[in-house]
Amino acid sequence: IQNLPIAVVDNKVRLFKSKYVALMSAQGVTTGIVGWAGIPADIVGLITANLRAISEYATYYGFDMSAKQEQIFGMSLLGLATSTSGDERQAALDDTFSLVTSDSKDPETLALNQINEEVMSRVLRQTATKVATSLVKTKAAQIIPAVGAVVAGSVNANYTASVCEAAYQCYRERFLDRQEA
Repeated sequence: IQNLPIAVVDNKVRLFKSKYVALMSAQGVTTGIVGWAGIPADIVGLITANLRAISEYATYYGFDMSAKQEQIFGMSLLGLATSTSGDERQAALDDTFSLVTSDSKDPETLALNQINEEVMSRVLRQTATKVATSLVKTKAAQIIPAVGAVVAGSVNANYTASVCEAAYQCYRERFLDRQEA
């Protein structure tokens, strides 16, 4: 994959965003019909499907999602998608890329920079808290059953579009950086 032209990979991933946005919008409408009772299932399904989308982008751009560093990078993309302001988004983007870049080729430095279980756990908790808080706030109108279907479908579509765009841009950039190296 690393030796393929970027246009080939881009062509393969071009419909991922549409696919996941449609799926998550439909899920939001379905769970939104039942009102507040559908919110927990909707959030779990939304996060799970978006992690799958991230994983699909990563795989097509040649990154191994079984590696802990890639898993943390993927989780951080969920948090990146909840960033509201430009400054907050840039800070989240910088944090996300710092997880997978190292300027040093020294084996000792690289060993010290490897992510351990404690750091991974902390990053996952922070990201999960940020994402869950953001989604619950935006899904508050889902409490009203009829309106909830429209709100949930819309929130899911917008969030998934943001996640897919972040995954596309970040993995594409990393793919190009790796080809230049």
